[in-house]
Amino acid sequence: MKRLDVYEIDLGRLTEGHATHTFVLDDAYFALLEGADIQKGSLTATVDVRRLTHDAYSLTIHSVGEVTVACDRCLDEMQQPIDTTDRLTVRLGRTYDDAGDDVVTIPEDKPVINLAWFVYEFIALAVPMKHVHPEGQCNPEMAERLGQLLCNPADGGSDDDPNKEN
Repeated sequence: MKRLDVYEIDLGRLTEGHATHTFVLDDAYFALLEGADIQKGSLTATVDVRRLTHDAYSLTIHSVGEVTVACDRCLDEMQQPIDTTDRLTVRLGRTYDDAGDDVVTIPEDKPVINLAWFVYEFIALAVPMKHVHPEGQCNPEMAERLGQLLCNPADGGSDDDPNKEN
């Protein structure tokens, strides 16, 4: 079973000004995080780490693959392609602080950053707000039931609204 520490990068070991790390993000990764929005997926996250100064690093995170989300129309699972590039600046300081937008301070005496939640949040932000199957690919039973529940007077449905005043 995977552990969250496999998503750590030790910036103190960066001997050159640049390094690349690759992480496989599978169903076990999403289960480990127990995120509400995404619980399954198959992605690769490539992290390009560049040293900016003696106490600052730039991380460029490119995540590509797909996540499994519920279709907003039929509620069946669907694959949502993801291809996102995000940036994170990491500074060394006295204590941990992630209050800034895309800027994180980690303790200089332990220059290790765990990217598990940062990558998850970047992926979650890349999922469109509305996710539906392409036309004709929704669960046919649910589509039929939804059609029965939607009532449009222009299509011959009743406009008898019990809340409507006469």
